[in-house]
Amino acid sequence: MNKNNKAFVWNNLRGQNPHMKVSWPFYSGLLRDLNLVNKRQPSHGNNANISCEYGQGVKLSHLVSLSPTCVRDLSGRVIHIGHGPEVKFDEEWKSIDKMFPRFSQPAAPDQTECILTSFRSLDMSIAPDAKESGNEHIPKFLRYKNPNLYPYKLRLDTFYIDGWKLPQTEYLYVKSEGLTLTEVESSAADFFSKWDARGNLSYEQWHEKHDGESWYEALFEKGVTVIPTFEAHNGYNKVTADFELEDFWPGRAVEGLHKIISTAPSDAPKGTILEVKRPGIAMSRRIEPAQVIVSDGSGYKSSHVNDPEPYFPDLRLPHTRCVAEWGSCHLPTHPSHFEEPALSGWDHVTGKFMQLSGPLWDPLHYYYKSVDEVVRAFKSPAENNSETISVPEHMKTKFYPISIMNGYDLIDENVYQARQANDIAINSAIRRKPLNEESCTLGYHPLPVEFEYELDNWWFPELAPKNRLENITPPTNLAQRLLPVIRSNVVPSYYAKEVEGQVWWVSDVENLKIATGRPLEDYPFLTRYLGDEVNLDKVTEWFTLHLEHVSDDILESSAHQLWPNDRPDELDRISPGFYTALMGMRSQGLELMRLRHRLYREQPGLYYAAFWSMISIDDLIEELKLMEQEGRQQEQVSKQNSAEQHLLDGSDLKSSELGGALDEDSQL
Repeated sequence: MNKNNKAFVWNNLRGQNPHMKVSWPFYSGLLRDLNLVNKRQPSHGNNANISCEYGQGVKLSHLVSLSPTCVRDLSGRVIHIGHGPEVKFDEEWKSIDKMFPRFSQPAAPDQTECILTSFRSLDMSIAPDAKESGNEHIPKFLRYKNPNLYPYKLRLDTFYIDGWKLPQTEYLYVKSEGLTLTEVESSAADFFSKWDARGNLSYEQWHEKHDGESWYEALFEKGVTVIPTFEAHNGYNKVTADFELEDFWPGRAVEGLHKIISTAPSDAPKGTILEVKRPGIAMSRRIEPAQVIVSDGSGYKSSHVNDPEPYFPDLRLPHTRCVAEWGSCHLPTHPSHFEEPALSGWDHVTGKFMQLSGPLWDPLHYYYKSVDEVVRAFKSPAENNSETISVPEHMKTKFYPISIMNGYDLIDENVYQARQANDIAINSAIRRKPLNEESCTLGYHPLPVEFEYELDNWWFPELAPKNRLENITPPTNLAQRLLPVIRSNVVPSYYAKEVEGQVWWVSDVENLKIATGRPLEDYPFLTRYLGDEVNLDKVTEWFTLHLEHVSDDILESSAHQLWPNDRPDELDRISPGFYTALMGMRSQGLELMRLRHRLYREQPGLYYAAFWSMISIDDLIEELKLMEQEGRQQEQVSKQNSAEQHLLDGSDLKSSELGGALDEDSQL
C-alpha cells in the first residue's frame, strides 16, 4: 500500500488527525508498535484503543471499541467517519449541523456484508502473566470478584446493531472536493428548473420521468445532494410477530432538512412524509429544505397493540453509548418496540458518537438474542477468512430483542487452546454452559469496574453518569419502567463444579457469592453511581486496578527516539505540518504515560481515588499541582518550626538574647 496515502497514515495513527486535539485514551495506551490488530483478528469496523489496564494484563482480548468507522446517512449512503479526532469538537463541524463533520467521506457499501465486532470478554488470567507497573519481575494473575454473578461474559463490543447493521443517522453527506461554487450552483439551478417545468406531475412521477436514482447520483457527484423524502432511511419499521422486517414506512421529516407545510390525518406514524410539495437540496454552503406534508399520526396503530410498553435504561448506571436523556432510548423486548428506528449521531455535550433515540443497542450491558448468532458465526469455518466474518442470511431481515439468558458463561482454558488451534477469532477462554433454565432475571448486566474502560479517568470520565445527567432523578412517568439490575441465579456450587480443574484463582470457591437480588449488595461497586461517598479502603476491596508495565527505557525516551524512522519530508508531503503535529501528539502522550505510571507506583491510594471519582486528567493534574504547592508550603512551615524548636531545646543562646519575646509569650 502507498504510504503517502492519507487514509493509510491515519489508519496507522488509530484514525487520528494529528492537527486536532486528540482523545485521552490514545495517550493512555501508547505503544511502540502501532500495529493494533493481530493478523488473526478480523476487521471489527470500530475506532479502537488497546487497554493497558486489566485487559492487557490478562493477555487475551483487550481491544476496546470507541466509535464506528462507518455509518449511514439519511439517503442510505455509507459514510466513513473514522478520519480525524475520535471526539468531534465544535470546530469539526461545517456551518450546517445536518451535514457530516470534517474528515468524513463516502465508503464502500460492502461494509454491510460482514460482522463488525470485537469482544469485551470478562476473562481472568489463564496464566500469571500480568506485569504490574514497577514490578515486572513478579508476574501475577488477574481476576475479578464473584464471577458467578456475571452469567453474561462474552459480550459484543461494537456500535453495529446485531454486529453488522450500520448506525443510522439523520445527517446528509455533501461532496465539495474539487468543485467550484459556480459549478455547484449551476447544477442546483438546473435541478429546480426541471422541477418548475414538471407541469401536473407529482413528485413521484417527476422523479420516475427523469430516472431519479441515477440522476440524483450524478447530482451528488456534482456537489448537490437531493434531500431524501419518501426514500429517507428514518421511517418506521413494519415488524412481524416473530421479529421479521416486513416493510418500511416512508421517511420522516427532519428539522433543518424538511419544511413542514402542513399535517394531515393518516394511518402513517407521526411525521411520516405524505406528499412532497417541492424537493430540497443540500450543498456545502447552504441547504434549501424540501417542502412536505406529513402525517399527524392520528390514524397510526401498531399491529402489535397488545405488546407491553417498553422498559427504559436507568441512566444513573453506565450507558456510555447513548445520550444521557431520560426516555430518549428504550429497551426492546417485543416486536412493537422495533417499529421506531434507532437513530444515532454526535452528542454535542461530549463530542462522542452515540445513539440518540429508538430501541437501544448496548450489548455491553444487556443480553440480546443476536449475541449467540454472532458468536456462532465467528465459530463457523464456512466462507470465512482472517479479514471478514460473513453475516448469516437469516440475520439480515431479523430484529433481536433484549432477552433473559438460558445457561451461563464461565472460564475454561481448554476452550481458549481449542480456539487457537482451530483459528477461531475469539481471543477469549469463555464458554457457555447450556441450560434450559434462566441463569438470571431480565435486566441490566453490570460490568465489573475493571472492564468499564470508558469511565476510567484516563479515558472518557465525561461519560460518567454524574457528569452527563442534568437531572439525576428519573422523571416520575418513567420511574416505574426502568429496567432493574439482574439477579444472577448461578449459585456458587453450580459454578464451582463447572470450573473445577482450572487454575486455582479461576476455581476458587471463596471468590463466589450467593446473589441477594439487591444490586448494592450483589455489586457493591454500583455505589460509584447509585450510592453515597464511601471509604477508599472499602472501595479497594471491590475491584483491583492494574496498569501493565512499561519499561523505564521507554518512559525515559523522547518521541524522536521511539520513532526514529518517521521522516519529516515524507510526512509533510501528506499534509503540511504533519510531522510536527504528530511528534507533538506523541510527546504529550509520553508525558501522560510517565505521570500515570509514577502515580501508580508511588501513590497508589491517589491512583485509586482518582479512578473511583472519575476525575478528568486535566483536573487531576491541577489537583497534583495544588498538592505539590501545599507540600512545599508545609515543608517550609515544618523547617521554620524545626528551627525554632532547635533554638528552644538545643541552643546555647539565652532567652534574653532573643529580644525578650519568648519571655513575654511564656507569660500569656
